[in-house]
Formats: sequence, structure tokens, C-alpha cells
Amino acid sequence: MYRAPLLPIKSSLNGASRGGLWKSGTKDSGKHEIRDFRTTIVSLRVLSSKGGDRVSRICIPQFGVSEMAKDVAATGWAMPKHTRVPALAIVTALASLTMASLARAQAPDRFEVVSIRPNASGGVNTQIKLNGGRLVVTNGSLKTLIRNAYGLLSFQLAGGPNWLDTDMFDILAETGQRKEISQDQFKLLLQGLLADRFHLKIHLETREEPVYGLLIDKNGSKLTKAAVGETGAGMNTHREPGKVIMKGTGVPISELATNLGNQLGRFVIDRTQLEGHYTFLLEFAPVQAQDSDSPSLFSAVREQLGLKLEPQKAPVEVWVIDRAEKPSEN
Repeated sequence: MYRAPLLPIKSSLNGASRGGLWKSGTKDSGKHEIRDFRTTIVSLRVLSSKGGDRVSRICIPQFGVSEMAKDVAATGWAMPKHTRVPALAIVTALASLTMASLARAQAPDRFEVVSIRPNASGGVNTQIKLNGGRLVVTNGSLKTLIRNAYGLLSFQLAGGPNWLDTDMFDILAETGQRKEISQDQFKLLLQGLLADRFHLKIHLETREEPVYGLLIDKNGSKLTKAAVGETGAGMNTHREPGKVIMKGTGVPISELATNLGNQLGRFVIDRTQLEGHYTFLLEFAPVQAQDSDSPSLFSAVREQLGLKLEPQKAPVEVWVIDRAEKPSEN
């Protein structure tokens, strides 16, 4: 966004497309604002030093921004020399805003077609596939859908109906476009689907909740600093018979804390004050396992990483479900 002295530039979405170009103004103006912007129209509000104001509207015609530059240059008479801004600067600002608005306009904000049916297979696995503008969900609960729509871990969600995690659904939804959808766009589309078909209402609260603090153990950290340029950075957690293996390669401690929280079903807050990136391997028994020879997660964190998990309380953000209904079948 371009900004110059005495020329605050603002944008809003209350304008309208229009062809051609027209302008009006007053030569004794003291300030000029770009207002009422939508993809093809902008208005210059000319604030008169003598009181009152007039509006100069500049419409981007079909023949493009390059031709508009000439038209904008012709409006220079409306700006006194001591406040005049080069026409190219205005055109650059308008073109930038135009491209951003066009990009938003082209991104779908709702699925055009949605089919939802109950899944009574009794399966335990959920599949979510996104291919272009087509979403296929197999055996997904409302809880799983909300978590994917808002990027939540299981324990970040509170409230909801008693069927939240037991009733399963198959969903087929299409945007009507073939272009690939980013993860951010997917979340917005799924949020819209949940609001439209499940009548979902949800809000964010900060609550004082039980958490675990991740601290350095009394004998010191056993973590290894990641080598410069170490490849394959990231977290990899998988399960083998009788144990869980968590491998971190070149990751910050905050990422370790998040993955530990996912295992424990509770927020884990990094209080180690360890900076930088680390590589580690952690092996432990599944949290609810009874017959594993591997150490518990708490013991493994202490013995293998030189850290400890300490029960605490802290304010955390929780998404609370206010309303949710079963969707009508179609």
C-alpha cells in the first residue's frame, strides 16, 4: 500500500465496477484520499480546505492499467503542487490493490455442491482427500472435521453434542473449479461447509487449564544441537509394537512440546529457554499401554532428553462449540 504526506490511501469493498472514466474536484484541496475501492473502481475524496468535500472517481476501464495511467495523469490538475503525487505512484498503488482483490475474488469461499451421508461401517480410520476443487471425506466425525477446519488438536476443543465423536459421515463437496486449493483456502471452505450444513457455531475462549511445563531436568539437557544445513528437518512420530518412536531433526523445542502435548492430550508449554534447533530420538510406551517394556513418556523425556514434564496450570486458548446439528441427508 502506497502512502505519501497529505495523501492517505485507503481501500474498502463498498465500490462497484463501472466502465469509462470520470472525475471532479476542486483546485484548493488540501488532502486527497483513495476510497471506495473494488477491482475496477477507485474514488479520490478531495477534502477542501474551505470546508466540504468532492469526490473524484477513477474507473479502471477494460483496456487495462497502462491506459489508465494516462487518464490518472490527466487528473493532476486536481492536486495542488505542494501536495501533488506522481501519477505512476497512484497507478502502482491501485494496480497492487486490484491484483489482490482479483485474487480474492477468484478464490472460492464456498463449496458449490455438497453431499453428506451417514457412515455406519463401524470403521476406525478417517480419510480426507482434496484434489483440486473436490473434497472427499470418508468416515469422518464432526470433531475430526472441526479440527481440520480450524487446525486444532483434540484437547483444544470443548463442548458440543454427545454424538460429536461417534457419528460418522461421508462427504463429497466440489467448488466447481479445477484449480488447486491451498491449505488456508481449504480451512475456510470447510468452515463454511460446517456452518451451512451442520449449523456449527464456535467461539474462542481463554481458560485456566491444567497443562504440562517442559523444563530442563536437574542433571542438564541431553539434546543435541542440529548441524548447520542438516537435511530432512521435521518431526516424525510412528508406532511400533509396544512403543512409540518420536524423531526430531533440526526442530525447535516448541515443536517437541506440541508433539508431546498431542501424545498426552494436554497442552505442553516450552519453559526450557533453549534456543535454536535440535535433533533427538525419543522412544516410549504408548500412554495407555499396560504391557509394554518401553519406559513411560515421562521417564523417557527425563532419561533420553534430559528434560522433565511438570504439571502446572496456565491460561490457554480453547475453541468452544455453542451449537451443532446433524446435517440433513442428500
